Amino acid sequence: MKKVSTSTSRFNVGFKGIVTSIDESILGSEYSPMAYNFTFRKGVLKSDLGIDCATGYHPQSQLIRRNIPPFGNGVSILDVFVYHRRHNGSYDDMIIAQTSDGAFFYTRVFEEDVWHIMLSPNTTKRVCGVSYNHDGKDVFLMSGEDIGLHVFDGETTSIIEDGPGFSSIAIHFERVFGTVNGKDNQVWFSSSLDPTNWKVSGEEAGYVNFHDECGEVLKVVSFLGYLYIFREHGIYRLTAYGDQEEFSLKKMFTDTGRIYKDTIALCGNKIIFYTEEGLYAFDGYSVSMLNLEIPTIHTAYTACGAYLDNKYYLACKADLGDFYNQPMTNNCILEFDLKEKTLSIIAPYDALRLVPLKVHHATDVLVVSQGERSEQLQRIDNKGAFFEEGRAKFYRTGYNNFGTDKLKIVREVVIDTKYPMTFAVITDGNRKTFELQGKPSPQKLFVDRAGHKIGFELSTTSIYTDVSPIRVKINTL
Repeated sequence: MKKVSTSTSRFNVGFKGIVTSIDESILGSEYSPMAYNFTFRKGVLKSDLGIDCATGYHPQSQLIRRNIPPFGNGVSILDVFVYHRRHNGSYDDMIIAQTSDGAFFYTRVFEEDVWHIMLSPNTTKRVCGVSYNHDGKDVFLMSGEDIGLHVFDGETTSIIEDGPGFSSIAIHFERVFGTVNGKDNQVWFSSSLDPTNWKVSGEEAGYVNFHDECGEVLKVVSFLGYLYIFREHGIYRLTAYGDQEEFSLKKMFTDTGRIYKDTIALCGNKIIFYTEEGLYAFDGYSVSMLNLEIPTIHTAYTACGAYLDNKYYLACKADLGDFYNQPMTNNCILEFDLKEKTLSIIAPYDALRLVPLKVHHATDVLVVSQGERSEQLQRIDNKGAFFEEGRAKFYRTGYNNFGTDKLKIVREVVIDTKYPMTFAVITDGNRKTFELQGKPSPQKLFVDRAGHKIGFELSTTSIYTDVSPIRVKINTL
C-alpha cells in the first residue's frame, strides 16, 4: 500500500475584526467577512454593544440612571435634539423630541421627569436646532421649512419674525448661521449678538448665494475658528469674525462623490462624513479617505452618523446578506472604533437618527428607531443586549482552501468560551455543529472532518460573550 504523506498545521481563528475589502477566498482566518452583534476588543470576541431605553441621569453621578418614559397612543418619535442649559446656577440640560403627530416635547436630563409639550402639532418635516446663549440666558433655536425660526427658553416657545426656515443651523462667533436649500441655495447669518435680527444690511444680517457645480448646501459646522459649509460635492470655508464686510469665502475641497448630509459629524479634531466613495475625514485643510473596513452601502440617502468617545457610528442600509432584503429604511448601525481601527455591527436594526448626548457627566448616543419601540427614545449601550434581552449574534470566517487545493482534515479545535455558544465547522459545504456550555477553561473538540474548503462559524443568543482566539489543528494530505 502506498503511504500517503501528511503535514500537520496549527493556527488561530479570530478575532481581529471584520474585513470586507479582501475576497473571503483568500482572507486570513483571524478576520471575518461577516459578523454582527459581536465586538472585537483587544483580540477577544465580546458583545458589549446593544440597544436600550434612553435614560436621564442623577445630577452628581453617571451611575444612577432613570428611564425616559415612552410616548403613548400610537405616537412615535421622528427626531431628537439636545438642549444645553444652565438655570439658576445648576445643570438643566434637556432632550427635545419631535413626534409623529408634528408636536415637540422636552424632558430634563438631570431630574426625574416626563415629557412636556414645547410646541403644539406643527410639522412632521425635518427641522434643525442648536443651543445658544442670548442675553445671558441659554436658549434653544429651532428652525424648519414649515415653521420658520423659533426660540425656546426652557419654559416658553416664541417665533422669531422674519427668521428663515433653515435646513441646518450653527452658532459661530456670536452669530447664527443656517443653510437654505431649494430655489435659494444660500447660507444666511444673523446680526452679531442678536439671533432675532434678520434684517439684511451691511451692518446687520445677510446671506451668501451659491450658484456653481457643487450642488445644494447641506450643513454648516463651526470648527477650528472657521465656519465650514458642506455642499453635495464640496466644502467651503467662511472666515467670519465680527464685521461682515471682512467675511471671506474659500473653496477647500471638491469631489465627484456625493456627500450625505446626516453623516457629517464633528469628531474631535476632524469632521467625518460619508460619500458615494466611502468614509472621509476633514481636518480643516485637507480631506482624506479613512482606512476603515466598511460593508457595501447601496443606498446612503437615509444614512446618519454620530460621534462619541472616539467612535463614529453610522446607521445605514448595508449589504448584510438576508438583512438587506428586510423592509427597513436602515438595517444596521456600524460602530467604527477610530483608535483600534475595528468595525462592529448592530443588526438588524432600523435607526433613523443618531444624536450624541454629551452634557457634563452624561454621555450617550441617542437613537430614534423606526421599527422596534419607535415610541421609546433609545440609546446605544455597552451590555450586548436589546432592551435587556438577548439577540442573535453571528461570526464567520472566510470559506477558503487555506492556500492549497489538497484535501485537509480538521482534527481538533480548542475553544475558550465563558458563555454558551454554538460552534460549527464547514468542510466542502458539510456542517458539523457543537453546542457548547460556558466554562472557565478551554474545551477541546474532536472534529475529524475532511474537505478542500473550510470555514468556521460562531453564533449565540446569549447577552454575554467572551471568546478567546480558537486553536485549530489540521492535517493536509
